[in-house]
Amino acid sequence: MKHAAIYSPQILRSDEEVARFVHTQPNVIFVDAFSRQLKELFLIRHKEFIGVSKEEAFSTPQFDEFIGGKRTAYVHVYYPWNDHLVKCVEADDYFALKTDRNQDLITTKEQAVLANYRVAVLGMSVGSNIAFVLTQAGISRRITLADLDVLDTTNLNRILAGVHEVGVNKAIVAARRIYEDNPFAEVSLVLNGVTEQNLEEILRKKEADCIIDE
Repeated sequence: MKHAAIYSPQILRSDEEVARFVHTQPNVIFVDAFSRQLKELFLIRHKEFIGVSKEEAFSTPQFDEFIGGKRTAYVHVYYPWNDHLVKCVEADDYFALKTDRNQDLITTKEQAVLANYRVAVLGMSVGSNIAFVLTQAGISRRITLADLDVLDTTNLNRILAGVHEVGVNKAIVAARRIYEDNPFAEVSLVLNGVTEQNLEEILRKKEADCIIDE
């Protein structure tokens, strides 16, 4: 399988870097998420437009000023396992977008604590879903995943994956889903499974505030 061992995206931070990259990857699939993200971000940052139609809000001088100030605040994220290149807001703005709907449930301070709460999930058959839901909700953007097994078709009743990923290590499959949801996550993998030695190392290095054994 192409890129079977690759699980993290490549982040390109300048237009020159993107131009050089596209020259070497002419078949890349380009996605512009940035323009829509800026509109969402404007509404998040300008609460005075709550109750106003989006069309009216986006026709204001405040919107033009906001867009002007954010015009270059983007990166490009390349996902080698599916050849997508995504133009995306930078990390802090992405975090604001990803967690905006959590504000009805928790405070900004609580969200920051949860984001930095490090979780290790051991065993991906069920654990991959736990890991994904945690990071999707803005919890544990630094997460450790462990599994020594590869994906089989019989696993697809409980793992968020596709038949095209059969034969790929389950932790890699899970890491890809997490990075597709949040390109700025920090995912560490233990691909040889959990042993007394590497578990002791995780504990000794204090790499996790919580361990979930599945």
